[in-house]
Amino acid sequence: MEVMAEQLYTFFAAQMRFPTDTEFTTLDGGLDIKDAWGKSFVYTPGDDGQSADLAFTTPWDYTQTLHVSLQDDTTKADE
Repeated sequence: MEVMAEQLYTFFAAQMRFPTDTEFTTLDGGLDIKDAWGKSFVYTPGDDGQSADLAFTTPWDYTQTLHVSLQDDTTKADE
């Protein structure tokens, strides 16, 4: 998951936004990075283009989600 998140940040650095669903599918297919069970990660881009969620689900139905963003979430909570 960490390697895929790094790729999302690399994409962001080049494009100044996170990839769309279609762009992520192309990125994911080219890198062939899978979770521990050999499945692709689930990617959900944020509506703002500045954040996204990356997730995987274990065989026992536990979902781990990583929120990737360049925004400071602590200041967002204070508003």
